Amino acid sequence: MRIPKRLERQAGRHALVDGIRFALPVDSQDSPSLMAMFPIDAARAAALLPGDEVHPLRVWGDRGALIITVVNYEATDIGRYVEFSIAIACTHGEKPARPLLPALLTKHYGTGQFVFDLPVSTEISVKGGKGIWGMPKHQANLDFVITKRTVSSQYDLDGQLAMRIEIDKPRLAVLPVCAAAVNYCAFRGMLMKSYVYFRGKAGFNIPFTRSARLVIGDHPRLAPLKELGLSERPLATAWFPDTAGTLDDHFEGWFLSHPQPPTTVPEGLESVANLGQSHEWLPAPNRPVTKPRWNASDSLIRRSLIAISGLTMITGAAQVFAPRRMLQALMARNDGTARPFFGTIGMFTVVVGGGLLNALLRPGQNPVIVLWAALQKLGAAFAVGLGVKRRVFSPLALVVALVDLLSGLLAAEHWRRNR
Repeated sequence: MRIPKRLERQAGRHALVDGIRFALPVDSQDSPSLMAMFPIDAARAAALLPGDEVHPLRVWGDRGALIITVVNYEATDIGRYVEFSIAIACTHGEKPARPLLPALLTKHYGTGQFVFDLPVSTEISVKGGKGIWGMPKHQANLDFVITKRTVSSQYDLDGQLAMRIEIDKPRLAVLPVCAAAVNYCAFRGMLMKSYVYFRGKAGFNIPFTRSARLVIGDHPRLAPLKELGLSERPLATAWFPDTAGTLDDHFEGWFLSHPQPPTTVPEGLESVANLGQSHEWLPAPNRPVTKPRWNASDSLIRRSLIAISGLTMITGAAQVFAPRRMLQALMARNDGTARPFFGTIGMFTVVVGGGLLNALLRPGQNPVIVLWAALQKLGAAFAVGLGVKRRVFSPLALVVALVDLLSGLLAAEHWRRNR
């Protein structure tokens, strides 16, 4: 979805709002981000939404969605900062919508997310985001950590853990995404609606797998989230190595109404009026020292390769000591010239299988051996396939080629993860 032409026409113009200077349109560049969506109890989530016109979006049955989005803004008009969004997928209208329809008819149902909490790294981000757009921003201890296998962010407040999110980094992040999102926020006794447009290339994990870990800490600010019946397995996770976004300077607002006269004065402009424009971050959150997370898929690949390496040694030995029977099974040429040549290949097959087995049983010692074994397997698959095409081997040999191909791909993936 492209940004509105109205915003495109703003290019090259400038604004000064609440003392903050903006080069229009209000945008960001070169900003990695993560997203995770967890199923929650929609009925319980409704109690956290203000007024009577914002309703939890139901994905199926009575299950809604908690959306965690963390953006590491690297280039904006107000400098670098991390933004940790905690939101509930929602619709806006007279009554709740049926499951799934709001995901398809977004404008009709006013589909978006109600931002429950929005900690950021810097004071100037609070002043702009809350004072202008009514977002529930406040300064907190935040980080954004990218490792070889995971992307994570931790949010601490008042010396306590508030929330930590970690997702598995997808192997590929190449799917172009160009989308718009709607944010609903409560501020000054009003419901504020703002729009953001973003684009980038994304990588996704398989839904309903343990591809994300969400920890809600003991800070009372997030205590209500613990009552939402949160599922451990996410509905969706996404990783964006680089995004560009545009925040619309147009926003809308409505009075929040109540069945009885309100008795509590909502947070208002007094919370931002005296804020400065500091770009300084608070200290990094206090992350616990943890051991690298055990990865079930890594263990499965390793165990599979150990079995494959043992099988490789056995079949290679069979080529050496029983070349006649092996050639008969493949319906290949079986004479005094072919058998010694076939046995010699078997000897090298034993060596490759033994080297691979040794490397797997001593992880971290010689990872390059796994790479060479992968290349041997892939080369063998190609050679056997070529032999079938030229009728040197029977079509039955394609089974051998397929096994070698899969083995080579597994070995290559194991090397990539552990190099």
